[in-house]
Amino acid sequence: MPRAGRPRISTGLHESKTLAIYNSGRSLLSGRDYDAFSVSELANGAQCSVGAFYVRFPDKEAFLGFLIAESFSSAAQALASALTNGNTKAVGIS
Repeated sequence: MPRAGRPRISTGLHESKTLAIYNSGRSLLSGRDYDAFSVSELANGAQCSVGAFYVRFPDKEAFLGFLIAESFSSAAQALASALTNGNTKAVGIS
């Protein structure tokens, strides 16, 4: 049974605190392992409260899934844009 409490805020990079948490997570993961930082450190880097984190994500693992999905989505969009604009060349294996 779901836990009673505040409803979750829709997580998407269009929302400023979610974007700040996302950027904080990317920054922390660029220098440390996932297990080497806490939700508190993540929230501090985003300049928000731990509660603001938990309103958006049920736990740190859910946040990691969100971060990975958004990162891949962003990379796929950038690649599609580059291919559409002709800014890339196909490279074959020699």
